[in-house]
Amino acid sequence: MNDEYRYIKDEMRLVYLHDQRPWMIGYSGGKDSTLLCQLVFEMLEELPEDKRWKKVYIVTSDTLVENPIVKAYMHKMNQAINDASAQKSLNIEAHMLYPEVRNTFWSLVIGLGYPTPEPPGFRWCTERLKIHPSNAFTYDTIKKDGEIVILLGVRKAESIARSRSISSREIEGKLLTPHDQIDKAYVYSPLSEVRNENVWEYLLRD
Repeated sequence: MNDEYRYIKDEMRLVYLHDQRPWMIGYSGGKDSTLLCQLVFEMLEELPEDKRWKKVYIVTSDTLVENPIVKAYMHKMNQAINDASAQKSLNIEAHMLYPEVRNTFWSLVIGLGYPTPEPPGFRWCTERLKIHPSNAFTYDTIKKDGEIVILLGVRKAESIARSRSISSREIEGKLLTPHDQIDKAYVYSPLSEVRNENVWEYLLRD
């Protein structure tokens, strides 16, 4: 195994065992969220079953306007994650999130006359269809457990803008940083230093 990924999984284990705060991962089906989920699965499989005390939530947003092929894949993976977790006793729960009816695409476009989202201006679509459902799940988890750790698959190598964004939030010597909008939520970005070619190398390995 690449030493880089061995180090990441060792660090993940350290963070996981440090406290009781549940983890939450947003899964889109893209390469970075897939890699993040894969490494978390592998880390948990390496732990003794009695050490897997922390709940890990993997959440996927169905905007209800997805490409049918993408939608089918997302739901298939959601079920596969839950099946694998139950089989291996990993304490992982996958959840499919949906926008509230009043925030759905057709309610806003046809019902309220919102302009259809087009680059570079109209970003209401992402906020109402993805961010709001995810935040609602996060707030509900915080009410139940007190705090939450959100794992992000962001990487500096994605772009210069992404690198600057990640670096601006880093606190030297700290693995977790406070979420900039949600109180009692903390952000952990274990993949931040992984290069693009190493992502594909790991995901496409035999």
